[in-house]
Amino acid sequence: MVFFTLGIHNHQPVGNFQNIFEEAFRKAYSPLLETLALYPAVKASFHYSGTLLEWLEDNHPKHLNLLGSLVEKKQVEIIGGAFYEPILSVIPDKDKIGQIKLMIDFHKDRFGVDVKGMWVPERVWEPTLPKFISRAGLKYIILDDTHFLSSGLQKENLSGYYITEDEGEVVYAFPIIKELRYSIPFKPVRDVLALLKKVEYKGKLITMADDGEKFGVWPDTYEWVVEKGWLKNFFKALSEDNEIKTITFSEALEMFSPAGRIYLGTSSYRELSEWALPAESSRHLTEIYNELEIKDPLRLIPYIKGGFWRNFLSKYRESNYLHKKMLYVSSLVNNAFADGGDKAYKELYKGQTNCPYWHGVFGGLYLPHLREGVLKALLKAERLAESSLYGDEFLRVEKIDLDADGKKEVLLSTPFLTLFLSPDRGGTIYQFDLKEKGISLSSIIGRREEAYHNKLKELPTEEKTGAKSIHELHISKEKELHRFLIYDNHPRESLIDNVLNNEISGKGLMENKGFNSLYAIPYSVSFTEKGVSFSINQGDWWINKSLEPSNLSNHIKLNYEHNLPSLGVEFNLGFLSTDSLVLETQNQKYIVDEPGQVLLINSFRLRDNLRNFTLVFQSNKEYDLFYYPVYTVSLSEGGLERVFQGLSLMLKIPQIFNLYLEVNDEI
Repeated sequence: MVFFTLGIHNHQPVGNFQNIFEEAFRKAYSPLLETLALYPAVKASFHYSGTLLEWLEDNHPKHLNLLGSLVEKKQVEIIGGAFYEPILSVIPDKDKIGQIKLMIDFHKDRFGVDVKGMWVPERVWEPTLPKFISRAGLKYIILDDTHFLSSGLQKENLSGYYITEDEGEVVYAFPIIKELRYSIPFKPVRDVLALLKKVEYKGKLITMADDGEKFGVWPDTYEWVVEKGWLKNFFKALSEDNEIKTITFSEALEMFSPAGRIYLGTSSYRELSEWALPAESSRHLTEIYNELEIKDPLRLIPYIKGGFWRNFLSKYRESNYLHKKMLYVSSLVNNAFADGGDKAYKELYKGQTNCPYWHGVFGGLYLPHLREGVLKALLKAERLAESSLYGDEFLRVEKIDLDADGKKEVLLSTPFLTLFLSPDRGGTIYQFDLKEKGISLSSIIGRREEAYHNKLKELPTEEKTGAKSIHELHISKEKELHRFLIYDNHPRESLIDNVLNNEISGKGLMENKGFNSLYAIPYSVSFTEKGVSFSINQGDWWINKSLEPSNLSNHIKLNYEHNLPSLGVEFNLGFLSTDSLVLETQNQKYIVDEPGQVLLINSFRLRDNLRNFTLVFQSNKEYDLFYYPVYTVSLSEGGLERVFQGLSLMLKIPQIFNLYLEVNDEI
């Protein structure tokens, strides 16, 4: 007899499109649970992230009712977790426990159960986590076999579960068998059952736990898993097989003793350790893995370490900014409300959803709507906390090292705006947030090399070879996508000063031509009564600029004086779609899905019809405007794709120049 614990992890991130929720429900979540209900002899354990639970409660409460009935019949165990799926190790300790307890309370209120275990988001593990999980009241976790093998276990020791602890606080850890994870649901049912009944598994407990989306949402899986009957055949075969007994994780804890004690190092699933590395290192690691898979996969691979999750914060500047923004808001919320302020805490927790903080085979950081979702929540929490701490009318001007680079930046905060500016990077704006509207204009991702870019020309635009794991699937979703592989020579921030040449054009700027950036040059900084000023004096040339935000509206005054023959001020602003974005001057509208320029104007408007606001640039002097759309090429579940990140603007300004930026609701 083989004892089999089957775990299903269902998750949709904060900010995802409603049609994606609905498609995942129709293709995966509903068929999984409804088919399982037809085979009462088969037991499984389900984890739903908090975002998905809230959506189901609003849109498909009958699904949760079915889940509750299967729990009551003891056919299904609910697995707990951190409610909005944060990477636990990189959020504050108080928030770790708060997120876990929010999930515990939800299941107690909705289903009347005390959850005992936890799904660890992205299986990102660090050795200090047991004490927080234990203090929150949970007993077990489920992690990849990679964690256990790299700690010294052999493949034959991957059955059962192990005890681990930190500071004497204990949790039990179940290893997920990778061979099963890559076989279910991609191989024929008979092959999966044969794998489950391998001689070395007899009389033992083995675990497979993975994403529920692979049962119908991943490319080609709906036809294979649902329409062609793989799922039904799998549950039917399990219910009829006398050599396999499915049990829940809590039943496993009662039936088996721990197989031993183990201390697990920092780890996640293997693919993530590749993605977390810089592009060239990631390619090298993949080549090493591929070579060893052929030669001797079990002898060396377990001990090869790639990057770990925190490396995404150094790989992607934008990920670090988002993460440090979250820590900043967490500090505000915890200072403002102590143990109260449920509304602010919930928005903070939403803003900790891990998906837009990193990138792998999932679009993640590159998807503007996912960044928008967590930023909207963080800005709402920030506004609630600041209102409690500072009232309804204030101007905060402070020095703070927000991005943890060892150098202090400048914070300008009003009830309407939050600006973070870096004197050491040319006095640029690297966070530009409209708190009142819940919009971050600085949410734009730069064009950089990724490990998979060098294979782009070799990829097919279509691939129909049956269901595959998304880790094995690479398709180009657009012909000649390699045309967009242009890499930036400085980060996508705003208020970047550039020396322009006579060949400047929108198309040239898109191709990194026609300018020399002053981004890397430190400026001196001083505070004024109304805001902050930056200056640089190199003897034969100099620049002075200042910012004065209003504490009564979404309005900023920019003042420039310089002696350069041709100075360009660059803004990089995040938008969600070219279709909903219109650039207007007094007499004309411009399409922004291609580069362009407008000469000798004194004002223009960017009208965002999707988010219902207009950004107005107005001056009393004429200037030239050059612009282009920022497209990145990134990998997602469906293949390689071009993603619109926002608009890059270059204003060629006179030597004395005042610019008024205003956000209004006129569209």
